[in-house]
Amino acid sequence: MVKESSKRAILIVGIALAIVFGLLLVAVSFQGVSSLISSEPASSPNHSPQREHQVDAPKGDYSSTGVDRGEAMFGELGCVACHTDADTPVAPTLHGIYGKAIKLADGGTVTVDDDYLHESIKEPGAKLVEGYSNIMPKSYGVDLSEDQIRDLIVYVKSLK
Repeated sequence: MVKESSKRAILIVGIALAIVFGLLLVAVSFQGVSSLISSEPASSPNHSPQREHQVDAPKGDYSSTGVDRGEAMFGELGCVACHTDADTPVAPTLHGIYGKAIKLADGGTVTVDDDYLHESIKEPGAKLVEGYSNIMPKSYGVDLSEDQIRDLIVYVKSLK
């Protein structure tokens, strides 16, 4: 039989590993965003004063749909590091949430629709999902254009 002190030690190690994993996911997410933001504006062929605070669209094929563009951006921005196909200690899944009511940290509920997703990208701390901290990068709300946010929303809507 395992002693009570051994059970506690295993629990502490498990929690520590979960925290380290969570921090690693956040670091990977921030690294993906910083690599997109840190491009040299002077060498960018699309440089203009209006674009100084926007992230360039991810590289890839954009001839198809907003879903494809949103999926590419979701990967390149590092969203996939935290928002996987299942809830994690770091972030809730986005698969199958569109149109559903979710519980918020403040005790309220909200239906996941275009407006909620838009607000969650622009102001991640405005309506936190119950059980999660406000760790999503706030820079997305400033750095992404409305078209890019719309493509991300279209992609999230497609997740089943």
